Amino acid sequence: MIFSIYLIFALVPYALPINESHRFSNTWLLQGQVTEEEVRKVSSRLGFDFLQKLPTSHFVLRRGDVPHRSSRRYSYNSSLRKALNLTFIKQEQWINVSLRQIMDPKWPQMWYLNGKSGPSMSVENTWRKNITALRMIGPNGVLPSGQVIALTTDVDVSSNSWGGTDGSFEGPSQPVKEAFVHGTSSLRGGKGVIYVFAGGNGGFDDNCNMDGYVNSIYTIGINGVARDLEPPGYAEPCSAVMASAYTGKGGSSDNLCTTDVNGGCINSFTGTSAAAPLAAGALALVLEANQKLHWRDMQQLLIETAKLDNLKYTEAQQNAVGRNVSHWFGYGLIDVEAMVQRAPTWQSLPEQHSCHTQVKYEMKTVKPKDTVRVVQSQIYTDGCNDTTYCVNRVEHVEAYIEFSYTTRGVIELSLESPSGTIPQTIRRL
Repeated sequence: MIFSIYLIFALVPYALPINESHRFSNTWLLQGQVTEEEVRKVSSRLGFDFLQKLPTSHFVLRRGDVPHRSSRRYSYNSSLRKALNLTFIKQEQWINVSLRQIMDPKWPQMWYLNGKSGPSMSVENTWRKNITALRMIGPNGVLPSGQVIALTTDVDVSSNSWGGTDGSFEGPSQPVKEAFVHGTSSLRGGKGVIYVFAGGNGGFDDNCNMDGYVNSIYTIGINGVARDLEPPGYAEPCSAVMASAYTGKGGSSDNLCTTDVNGGCINSFTGTSAAAPLAAGALALVLEANQKLHWRDMQQLLIETAKLDNLKYTEAQQNAVGRNVSHWFGYGLIDVEAMVQRAPTWQSLPEQHSCHTQVKYEMKTVKPKDTVRVVQSQIYTDGCNDTTYCVNRVEHVEAYIEFSYTTRGVIELSLESPSGTIPQTIRRL
């Protein structure tokens, strides 16, 4: 198999907003070849409070003499490293997450569920089959330790209407990456939590491939479909979106209903924050039909049943196995009834294998005066054939790419598969 990576430099006037500085917390995350007893003793001796041990084997410590929020990085790392055999230590920083925004007297107004307007997600038909169960959580903090706690809670479906700041490169910290691995390998009896993430509301000039939560192989990225079957104006295109659910278009009508903080109901819920929990609820119904589905089973079942039919401005392309996929809607609008019908007889996917290629360096330079501004690199892999890691079917491809360029907003990046499918990975980088 040969994967080709293209970096296309297009000189256009474009700029993305820059985040304000993160502020430091009074908590520290650490990990290493140490026991909880050792950490407790050392933390007490060095003036730290021991808070907890996370499911990812990280420890959380706090200092009472350090402000809860501060612009200063405190130099306690070296003393902790000297006292403990650590492989990771970091003073936590408050993260600027972008909220993707928060039945049944309002049922007649729920056009996105009742099938009274356009293609239906077939939710009502599924309810009539007495499939109604749902257990969900959302993240409970904006510190990495809080994210880890939320993402390692043993639930069926984790609905996340938040993510990196729109228009930025932000993603999971190393502890949070480990939380995803723990959640998909150990929780729900080893079948894995179903992580659903909102695609983001940065608009057409943003790209959710830059969101490290949406483009993680462990998550299901969800974009929105407006009532007129078009992408909402705030939607972000990207190849990481797996499927879509209904949401509001952002105006004063045709939005979604939800409960309000004051105990009432509102009809103004919109954004991919509205689409993600709708999708999470749909996937919980599928688990009610077959609780043995693994997290990868759910992704594959979603891919095979979602529908692009009737959706507008999909800009879809057909991949090598004959499926149409859109960088606006993924594989299409979720069809809950179709998923529930197939779930009981679904044959679980074989064990996941991961094959890693060697690092390849391309020492190439592109200058503004160059007529051809394309850098191409080909990576060959045999799928780790004749090894225990042999890959005979491709579910995910992760490309780690590093490059430098002085002008932001002038680069497009694409990844070409061996069969010639070229999803646009990044535009206007």
